[in-house]
Amino acid sequence: MIGTTREYEKPEMQRTLVLIKPSRYGPDRVQDKKLVKKLLEEELASCGVIVFKKKIRVSRELAEKHYAIHRGKWPYGLLVEQLTDKYLIATVLEGPETISRVRNKLGATDPLKAAWWTIRAYGIYTLDTVNKSRQGNYGTDNVIHASDSMESADFEIENFLKFLGIKLKPLGHYVHAEYLVKHY
Repeated sequence: MIGTTREYEKPEMQRTLVLIKPSRYGPDRVQDKKLVKKLLEEELASCGVIVFKKKIRVSRELAEKHYAIHRGKWPYGLLVEQLTDKYLIATVLEGPETISRVRNKLGATDPLKAAWWTIRAYGIYTLDTVNKSRQGNYGTDNVIHASDSMESADFEIENFLKFLGIKLKPLGHYVHAEYLVKHY
């Protein structure tokens, strides 16, 4: 009918934790710093508003809590070691459907299975990871992490921010109308 408005489903506001892990971000890696900056400013910023970003050193206790779901499985020790190896960049993004938008930008965990246009396929992975992927051990040198559900995002964000002594404002506080107009 002419003159009627079509109803639509309002996208759900979400937060997600993104970790750029130390195997990729080192103090002596100038090119990697540029790649990380591009990743944060151009790629991930289009998935939501960056409400928190900090270069941090993760304690073993926090890493073990973060990867508790993998405890007792093969990559657990390697994942914990990788997270505590050096500094990492912890980022929290907020926005409509942010979790799925970030996961779509990252691509599949295995870079050989990731779509060509995704961050993981583009080269956020090290050559070592590609070699491991060919051997079927793709999960051990994953250099970027993003929450895979609202439950895991809530758990991960709470743990990391509690570790840092930081409290964010309520969900939806950081996303302004200009952002929604620009991206929707």
